[in-house]
Amino acid sequence: NNAEAIEAFISDIIVQVDGTVQGATGGIRFLAEPDALFNHDITIGGTGSVTAIGTAISLGGSTPFEGRGTISLVNAGEITSADFFGVLLFNFATATIDNSGSITTNRDDANSANSVFLSGENATLTNSGTIQNFVTSTSTDLDVLSGVATISSIPGFGKDEDGDASNDLTTINNAGNILSGTSEKGGTAIVSTDGIDVINNMSGGLIRGDIWLAEADDTLSNAGRIEGDVDFGSGAFTLIIEEGSVITGEVRSTDDGSSDTVDNRGILDFSVAFGSGNDQLINSGIVTVDQDFGSGNTTITNTGVITAALTIGSGNDLIFNSGEISGDLTLGAGTDTVNNQSGGTISSVINAGDQSDTINNEGLLTGVLNTGTGGDFINNSGTIQNTINAGTGGDIVTNEGTIEGAVNTEGGSDVFTNTGTVTGSVDTAGSDDSFTNAEGATVTGNVSTGGGKDVFVNDGTITGEVATGAGREDFTNTGLITGNVRTGGGSESLLNSGTIDGQLNTGGLNDIVTNTGAIAQGINTAAGNDILQNNGGAIDGIVVTNRGDDTVINNGGTITGIVSLAKNNDTLANIEDGTITGDVLLGSGDNAVTNTGSIEGNITGESGADSIENSGTIAGDINLGDGANSVGNDAD
Repeated sequence: NNAEAIEAFISDIIVQVDGTVQGATGGIRFLAEPDALFNHDITIGGTGSVTAIGTAISLGGSTPFEGRGTISLVNAGEITSADFFGVLLFNFATATIDNSGSITTNRDDANSANSVFLSGENATLTNSGTIQNFVTSTSTDLDVLSGVATISSIPGFGKDEDGDASNDLTTINNAGNILSGTSEKGGTAIVSTDGIDVINNMSGGLIRGDIWLAEADDTLSNAGRIEGDVDFGSGAFTLIIEEGSVITGEVRSTDDGSSDTVDNRGILDFSVAFGSGNDQLINSGIVTVDQDFGSGNTTITNTGVITAALTIGSGNDLIFNSGEISGDLTLGAGTDTVNNQSGGTISSVINAGDQSDTINNEGLLTGVLNTGTGGDFINNSGTIQNTINAGTGGDIVTNEGTIEGAVNTEGGSDVFTNTGTVTGSVDTAGSDDSFTNAEGATVTGNVSTGGGKDVFVNDGTITGEVATGAGREDFTNTGLITGNVRTGGGSESLLNSGTIDGQLNTGGLNDIVTNTGAIAQGINTAAGNDILQNNGGAIDGIVVTNRGDDTVINNGGTITGIVSLAKNNDTLANIEDGTITGDVLLGSGDNAVTNTGSIEGNITGESGADSIENSGTIAGDINLGDGANSVGNDAD
């Protein structure tokens, strides 16, 4: 059980150490015979120790570049090197280390001093004890750091037969301590310069010192504490942050366009340097530090809490949120989609980019929503409690839920469809826009459509005023509008079979108004040759036609108020079953009145050549003024 050193050229060996092995240049050293398959199985018991000035334990094959053997090292005791390697394993196909004791090294003047050095194909290190190297270095050169790290995994030996080490796998499972330097000054804990690396720092595990992983696709899962920086190098990386874990340093990588993933289940309180690949953030914990994503296609899935700002690059990005986001969300120039799912809350500002973006909300949005210059899609079946500012592109806003704020769409041909509730104004601005407020839907606020050929349809309720722009308007109301309706300077077609509690004011060109419903405060037409048809409807208040040759047809309807035909040559036809309860005022033009219904007020003309043909009832006086007037009465 006690020896100065144990070494041999041997392919298959099993060694159990329960005493002390102490050597000068080395402790235990087994080298397989050339080209031989080998199996080295070493166990250091709880009372055992291997100590050397040089390498304490050295195991491997003698044929380079072709791992042909298996190494198993179990240590529950002490492995110590004063100046060189604690454990050196090389030229293997598979190596496993299970350490519940201690592996320690320090360097005097040696070029390399690693507690564990691995150079083979597939290695697994499981640590529940302590692995420590007291050496530190301020270098950022991986060649230097690989020589002083506590654990070093490098290529060069044990590669596949084709010489490719990129698929070699190093797995480190740590529930103990992997320490570099001292408590006052950490160094480099782990370096791997080739192959795929998987590091699982489990609950209670401590890694003191930086971690450098170069090339290939690496994974770091942390449920313990890492006191140092993490550099994933090139290749795709996956970082898993468990609840209660800590990383005190930076997390970075070399931007080579690889796709990186951060899965946060604890607290992400540091910035991750995402590259230009298709990166992914999965968060079920808390994100407290701002994150800046690269130009690739980014995917963010949040079921936790994000209080930090998220800035996304120019790719086509996806965001899925069923948790809480309170940090500002800035989308890049790509085609982006934000899905705020049922139960999700976004209380921050959302700034969409300049391409065509989509915002789908089934949850709660309480921040301002700003979209860019692209044609954007905003679909709401949840609740939005702030302003929507759609950009200058042709935007489509569809609301099936509740919007408690203004909706503003700027330039572009916009489409607004509401089957829910909007508590705020709606302004679709310029270009050819479409506004639809469906049956059962409500807009509590003013509605404004800008210039352009607009289509306005209200089958629900608008509690406010409606103002259309200067372009041609197709206006249809079958619902309720509680305020005034003002149309712009274009040629409009207005159909009302619902209720307008305010006044209807038409614009300056040739308008056609057809009313089969109710207008509570009269109609005022502006310049232009307008046609007003009251087909069985009810108009309360004054009906005024201004400049232009206007035609008023009251067919079986009721006008409860004055009808004023202003300047130019106007026509009034009060057809059978039509009733006008107020006076009829003829302006200065040549006006024509045809009555087969009932006019209960006076008819008064001015200087024009007016004519009256009556086969109905005129209850008031007729005074046509000084023009060349004519009155024909066929009434019984």
